[in-house]
Amino acid sequence: MSIRSLIKSIFRGGDQQPDPNQGRQWLLKAQRCEGGASASVDGAKALDCYDRAARFGNAEAQYWLGLHYAGGSAGMPPDDAMAFYWYEKAARQGDARAQNQLGAIFEQGLGRDKDDNQAFHWYSRAAAQGLAEAQNNLGSMYEYDKVSGGSPAMAWRCYQQAAGQGNMTAVKNMGRMYQYGKGCDRDDAKAMECYEKAAANGQIQAQHWLGCIYEDGLCGQEKDYARAYSWYERAAAGGYPSSQNNLGYMYEFGEGREIDYAQAQMWYQRAAASGDAAAQCNLGRLLSDGKGGAADPAEAAGWYMKSAQQGNAGAQNDLGYLYEHGQGVGQDYQKAMEWYEKAACQGNLSAQCNLALAFERGEPGEPDYAQAAYWYEKAAPASAWAQIRLGLLHEQGAGDLVKNAAAARRWYTKAAQQGDAEGQFYLGRLLAFGPDPDAGAGRSWLEKAAAQGDADAAYYLGVMCEQGRGGNADYAQAKIWYEQAAARDSAGAQTDLGYLYEFGQGVEQDTDKAKALYEKAAAQNYARAQFYLGMIYKEGRHGEPVDVEKAIAWLRKSAEQGDDSAQFMLGFMYENGDGLQPDMKAAFAWYERAAENGNAYGQNNLAGLYWSGQGTEPDAEKTRFWLEKAAEQGYTAAQYHLGDLYAWSTQPDFEQAFHWFSQAAGQNSAYAMFCLGAMYEHGNGRTVDYDKAREWYEKAICQEQPDAAYNLGWMYEYGEGVAQDYEKARALYEMAAPQGMHYAQFRLAALYQHGKGGAVDYVRAMQWYQKAEEQQDPDAMRAIAYMYEHGEGVETNLDTAQQWYVKADEQRYGHIQERLNELQAKLRLQLSIDDKD
Repeated sequence: MSIRSLIKSIFRGGDQQPDPNQGRQWLLKAQRCEGGASASVDGAKALDCYDRAARFGNAEAQYWLGLHYAGGSAGMPPDDAMAFYWYEKAARQGDARAQNQLGAIFEQGLGRDKDDNQAFHWYSRAAAQGLAEAQNNLGSMYEYDKVSGGSPAMAWRCYQQAAGQGNMTAVKNMGRMYQYGKGCDRDDAKAMECYEKAAANGQIQAQHWLGCIYEDGLCGQEKDYARAYSWYERAAAGGYPSSQNNLGYMYEFGEGREIDYAQAQMWYQRAAASGDAAAQCNLGRLLSDGKGGAADPAEAAGWYMKSAQQGNAGAQNDLGYLYEHGQGVGQDYQKAMEWYEKAACQGNLSAQCNLALAFERGEPGEPDYAQAAYWYEKAAPASAWAQIRLGLLHEQGAGDLVKNAAAARRWYTKAAQQGDAEGQFYLGRLLAFGPDPDAGAGRSWLEKAAAQGDADAAYYLGVMCEQGRGGNADYAQAKIWYEQAAARDSAGAQTDLGYLYEFGQGVEQDTDKAKALYEKAAAQNYARAQFYLGMIYKEGRHGEPVDVEKAIAWLRKSAEQGDDSAQFMLGFMYENGDGLQPDMKAAFAWYERAAENGNAYGQNNLAGLYWSGQGTEPDAEKTRFWLEKAAEQGYTAAQYHLGDLYAWSTQPDFEQAFHWFSQAAGQNSAYAMFCLGAMYEHGNGRTVDYDKAREWYEKAICQEQPDAAYNLGWMYEYGEGVAQDYEKARALYEMAAPQGMHYAQFRLAALYQHGKGGAVDYVRAMQWYQKAEEQQDPDAMRAIAYMYEHGEGVETNLDTAQQWYVKADEQRYGHIQERLNELQAKLRLQLSIDDKD
């Protein structure tokens, strides 16, 4: 009870004993004060008279007094408690209007907890007295299952009773029942008849609903924006916010009107000011997008907030977007996630997708791919985009999700079968390039996507043709697809088309076109094109002068974007001082980035730096790790380096060595073939098998591998596993020696010196000994000394011989001192003879 009411009760002593005459008199006075029979209106006095009449037990006065308290009257604010008090007094005396009001209070929870049972009780009592409004309200409870045991048929009967008394809301409700066939047979004509009757009699909701019918072409009507606008306008003039909002929508999107953002904003503003959540959201969108004026994200955020707080899912999603991107509000990923989640839990598709994407990106914190997948799956039944994102998560095996090509294919197929070009592209790409390729099916889906203008699909069709997937390589057809994609600004297609022109594959070679295409793609920040441009300037190809500065600039741009080839090249340039100041730490850093991006060359060279300790600390385990990474990709050099590592380490593993040498030999590595021959020759992890050794050496020799030629020459010279054959030995040494192998040069010289495999030839012997000596071969130095000592092919010269013996000694050749002592004795003897002469 209000303070004012309490004071009145104290002075009057509370309610009076019921007195129908007194109550009637005070009721009449109250009605006169409200203008019933007098010329003046006195609201405060009328309220006082109602109060007096009510206290004498007048039910009508009690009802009116409850109505005044419910709405606030004569400067007094609304008072739900007093309204309920007086309605209940009147209702218990059988006042149907008060009973109906009590029903509404309990149904809507106005100052009381909602209680559908109490609402039904009071509506039923009022309806039984024939109150049309109560009959309509009772019908509504039956229709919307607020009554245990209710049914649409019972709702229909209640609406009929109310409509029969001229209640236009009930007439409107009958229209809805006819429209949807609830409690009666569906009948669009009768539905329209009911709506039009109610609307013509001022029923504002019927006017609004007719607007909806004509706007959307419902109830058997053709879309008619003019009639829709007319009905919305009538309802809007009566202050109906939903119609005001819909008028704004028609102006915003040009439905039967010229697009007029100012008019749209005006109507949205009217509805929003009345608290309409949809209009508040729409007004926020206009302001956020800057339609009809400058964008005002701050004011948009205010309207979104009002709408969102009423539970409008669209506004909650849009408010989340503003928080995520810091538009009109401070960037706050946590708040963005909270608003997205509120909207997503209401089934808002955009919010579900935005929430999933935020989880995927890790906003805030680390990515949560499981949560991303959860929300994408919520959105997936109605969103091809969500289906595609799910496909990508499964294809990539993001986070804790295991790679699952079959699951990815299922999701891509769902999107593709809806005609979604992006879904068709991803499905086609997976089928053509995935782990279980089906080139024909892949091509078919890519062609469907390309026909819809998908540039990526056209690009991948070009790649298929260039690589010969599903048939022979067809550069001419690849060019056609690349051209289609390049015209749609596909940087990948521009780059690959440029490559065709650069090397004349399927087109007439045109390096100017190639460079122009690379530049277009590079301008889009496409890393591979930047790499190609860098190499053109580095190597001075196609008429371009070498320009190290430009080369490094393009290579850096490419490398910083993660292009592994550019990263490797920068590492190589730093390691070798190729256009850059040598810097082993920088070389190490770039090789490491290239290696981590899967570049086999970078992995191999990084292993080399770990082995040598250049640019980093030596680390045998990391050497092995990165060599294995490169070798597993089929990089031949890494395979035979790994074989070397296993074969010649302090704790050799000849099985692993043999495995990796075999892998490299299978890729035609002459060095690996030599190593396999050596393993069979010397029994390293194998049973000695001279035949297999010879076979592998001969395979390597076919590729002019000098070590193999030398080893096989040794076998023939000494008859190791083969019949001794100095002629063959000499021929094999002749193959190895010109390639700089000092061992072969020495052995060849020895054969010439001693006439094995042919005539003695001291001149050629000396020539090969000298070549071996140039490589600091002490055996060759000793042999030269011997030839000077004994005058073989040269004049005897003991001084020169001594010099060569000393030089050999400096190379720490064993047993030289003994020969020097003998030579010094000879020199002393020679000197004594000279003195005698």
